[in-house]
Amino acid sequence: MNKFSVLILTLSFLSIVLPAHAYLDPSSGSMLFQGLAAIGVAFAIFWRKVKRIFTRGKDAEKTDDKVISDLIKGDK
Repeated sequence: MNKFSVLILTLSFLSIVLPAHAYLDPSSGSMLFQGLAAIGVAFAIFWRKVKRIFTRGKDAEKTDDKVISDLIKGDK
């Protein structure tokens, strides 16, 4: 096939229009990804504050490793 016939074939395929029953904007996926990434980063930044809300007293002062080792040992 020569270049002209490939061009005609490509243009003919591109000229066929089929009805689309749904439409997603090209930026919808990137907006969803950006929102999920922002939630993850915000949670990572404020992890200690969130942890302090749910754990009161001595457990709030312990590091993550200490809390995990206490849970494994059964200490409270």
